[in-house]
Amino acid sequence: MHKFPMLLIAMAIAVPLTARAAAPDYNTVDLSYAQGHTAGFSGGGGYQLAGSYAFDTYWYVAGSYGQNHFNGGILTGGFFTRDETASVGLHFAMSDSMDIVVHAGYATDRWKQGPSTNLFPGFVVATSDNQDGYDFGIGLRALPLDPLELKVFVDQDNVGLLSHYHNRSETVGTLAAMYKLTDSYGLGLSYQRSSHNSASLWMLTARWFFLPNQ
Repeated sequence: MHKFPMLLIAMAIAVPLTARAAAPDYNTVDLSYAQGHTAGFSGGGGYQLAGSYAFDTYWYVAGSYGQNHFNGGILTGGFFTRDETASVGLHFAMSDSMDIVVHAGYATDRWKQGPSTNLFPGFVVATSDNQDGYDFGIGLRALPLDPLELKVFVDQDNVGLLSHYHNRSETVGTLAAMYKLTDSYGLGLSYQRSSHNSASLWMLTARWFFLPNQ
């Protein structure tokens, strides 16, 4: 995970040297297709709905809701997850086109395993677990070109938002790019990696800028 702080530093050095671009936008709604992986499970297909709203020059609120379904073996069956977050964020401009951002808030991870395939006639196994806690993150959002935004974040949570491992906290690194097709719509790609369970997540995202920057 040490690569992500180095990327933060590299972006902080490189982006101010580029031509002046627009500022990051905090009034957005995202709908994403997600494809994930975690130890022991594969084929994690699902979706995420997320959004944020800037209610002040520096402050914004954000939230997300996502579901994933992983494939399992004969002993485990399917693995279903549901994640929710609600947070408050603060951003400061480091240049005309780059912000440093911090956020903190509530997070929950719910998973259900099974019911599995029948191991024996009439015998079906199913388990579930819920975990509520926090999510804290810091990162950079930068626009090296007017229509292109790059994002690097490092988050810490104690609910297993990506690994779905509830017994200890995890660190999650995020790399993302968003291209603004019009003043109101964009298309992006992101990658996340957890410090636990070899968990990772790719997301293809359609974004609506409901109050475009003027």
